[in-house]
Amino acid sequence: MRILLLSWMVILLFAQCRHDSPSSDQQTSPTSSTGGASAEKSAVPEIKILTFICQTVMDEYENPHSQVFLQINEQRIKIADISACDIIGGDSFTQYEMPANALAACGGWWAGAGDYLYAVREGTHIKVMKGWQDEAQEDKGFHYELAKDIDLSNIQE
Repeated sequence: MRILLLSWMVILLFAQCRHDSPSSDQQTSPTSSTGGASAEKSAVPEIKILTFICQTVMDEYENPHSQVFLQINEQRIKIADISACDIIGGDSFTQYEMPANALAACGGWWAGAGDYLYAVREGTHIKVMKGWQDEAQEDKGFHYELAKDIDLSNIQE
């Protein structure tokens, strides 16, 4: 059983390591070195890779626990610890009340509750939003709040 579980986790990890090509609104140009105001700003690297990575392990009771990272180019940033974690494709963003311009999303449902994350670009920042749902909640929605604000000028290419 442990070998099967370990094999499943390895397959899941490889499936989550995908390389997305940036859309035109994700690409940034380097700042000019000829002077002026733009030369004074920190250079913002081009986003070549932006994806969530879920590292999930099962505890002794077969409950999942996931560490969620956001990979931007070659840098991984820990975002959250959640129960279930799968990559969510763009065709499902509406179902999870995520904006159409989200760059990446992940999350999952386990034992009557779910946690969900998505990343959007706002200027030179990536904003990671975290939301939740519970089968016993009395309101509707995913209750998204800012989980992490990442300044792209601190990211290496």
